Amino acid sequence: MMRMLTGMDPTLLMAAGGILALGALLVGWQTSALIFVIMLVCIAMLAFAVYLAQWVLAKDEGTAEMQEVCHPRPPRCERQMKRETG
Repeated sequence: MMRMLTGMDPTLLMAAGGILALGALLVGWQTSALIFVIMLVCIAMLAFAVYLAQWVLAKDEGTAEMQEVCHPRPPRCERQMKRETG
């Protein structure tokens, strides 16, 4: 699912998300004002999460020393962890 979404045009995704959000808000407004406000806050938080994800992904990967520290553990470490944790 994520591969499909990452291959799509971001403008199309934002338009589809906006249409879905407006539809949800319309249903919420017709149901109750409290539900409308809750849905509005949820949509705002989702938009903020998208903004933060784009901000993080736009950052560089760091210095060579930082990249060396973040490399995954070798397979033997994984086997040892499985033995210790069960």
